[in-house]
Amino acid sequence: MPRKGLPLKQMSSAQQRLALALLNTGLSQRGYAKALTIMSLEPVLGDIEQNRGQFTRDPDLYYFTIFGTPGGTETWGWRVEGHHVSMNFVVHGGEVLADSPAFLGANPAQIKAGPRKGLRVLGEEEDLGRQFVIVVDP
Repeated sequence: MPRKGLPLKQMSSAQQRLALALLNTGLSQRGYAKALTIMSLEPVLGDIEQNRGQFTRDPDLYYFTIFGTPGGTETWGWRVEGHHVSMNFVVHGGEVLADSPAFLGANPAQIKAGPRKGLRVLGEEEDLGRQFVIVVDP
């Protein structure tokens, strides 16, 4: 299904900086770093798939959408969406009312070769999730 919004790929450098600055306002410093790192995995996945996969792997194919008119007293929102990053925000009166649904994923979960070998962007979260579901037999 085609994504909605304006992709980074179609933005000028100045627009890209502003779009990423908007994303930064909705996330913690750590969350923002993780989102950018996840986005940067697209070429790695493309290499793994030998660019023969069903989808184009491009870190600039993350789409930004604004709903309503930012600022003022009216409710408005924005979304960032792409492969393994989907963040949605609703703002009213300068305050974020909702920051969901939200999704961060990583593919590959761990880089097996190359200059970023061993990188696990969501390694801590993955490890905690596994610990959560492990049933210990007394």
